[in-house]
Amino acid sequence: MGLLDTFTAQQGSVKKKYKIDRNCQKLLVVRKGLQILNGQILSSLPEVLTVENTTSSNNRQSICDRVQLGYLAAFAQFGEGVIPEKTIIRNGQKNSEAYLPVLLGRDGQSVTGNDNYTALFENLIVGSTYDVYALETPTTGVRYWEYLQGSILGGDHQKTVDLDAATAIILPASAHISRATVTFATTEGDKIADYTLEELRFLNAEENDIEIQTTNFDSDEQGSPRSTISHGSMFSEAIVLMLGPIKHITFHTDGTLVDFVTVTERARY
Repeated sequence: MGLLDTFTAQQGSVKKKYKIDRNCQKLLVVRKGLQILNGQILSSLPEVLTVENTTSSNNRQSICDRVQLGYLAAFAQFGEGVIPEKTIIRNGQKNSEAYLPVLLGRDGQSVTGNDNYTALFENLIVGSTYDVYALETPTTGVRYWEYLQGSILGGDHQKTVDLDAATAIILPASAHISRATVTFATTEGDKIADYTLEELRFLNAEENDIEIQTTNFDSDEQGSPRSTISHGSMFSEAIVLMLGPIKHITFHTDGTLVDFVTVTERARY
């Protein structure tokens, strides 16, 4: 059984900590509430997640430290197809169930021996219910994904992010980003290219077949499907760029705060 717990956020209780007590590669958060995704992966989802492992010698391995749940779900499902969401309509009131995965590593993470994995969810939406699953896996490895939250601070009109070791970067499809200057490492030396926000969205969609499929059900119609809405990568509010030979990216903004997440594969110690 992969269910860790079910938790409903209430005033004064908008965070929940779980112990991961089984070998798993992926967490699954089923988010139930009034707020729906409307066919998009929202880079503005308020929930954040911290996952870490502490060994008997107090070594700390951080998979993510207060990283936005929407960004984590975007990376976990990159190239994998549909994230389902269903909306139940009762007397005109919509209630959503969205399925948001979190990928811990390319292989499963072992929790045998002295490993002590915990997952802390914060900024949960009052009135929403969260079912948290740890999907069991028979195979494990020593490598894991490290997610680091970064920011282009308000007032800074550009920021260079070094990406030599990173696998991917996740950023919002924000109108505050005017363009990105990308430095590629090639056999002929460094090459530089400029991309507008629309071009970044296209690069994301070109590599990524992810979409959120929202199916609406009306309880007054005996639960029969009423409509299905699918939004592909060009309409996603979270852009995932797999980096390959990219050395660094300089983002140019209008001076408004913009958050992003880098993803790097690390070896467990």
